[in-house]
Amino acid sequence: MSCFELAFLARHEWMTANGQTPHLVVAAAVPVAEVPRAYVRDGRITLNVSWQATQGLKLGNEWIEFSARFGGVAQHVRIPVASVLGHEQRDRGGEG
Repeated sequence: MSCFELAFLARHEWMTANGQTPHLVVAAAVPVAEVPRAYVRDGRITLNVSWQATQGLKLGNEWIEFSARFGGVAQHVRIPVASVLGHEQRDRGGEG
């Protein structure tokens, strides 16, 4: 497992356990990034990567892949790890 994978999984687990929803901020202007372009703002997209929001979340040394629903439509997301600008957490408002 890569350092990115270990760090991401540790942070993901911590956020989930503490009632937060994990998100990734991604540079969507990268040509090879497969993201729903309608949700890109200022060249970036923030993606909810919680277990509830994604299916088949795969973390690799070079790519992050999953399927998720955007506006009710299932879409495949594939982003290069190098395009990840950061992690965010959002309060789930008392859930979980």
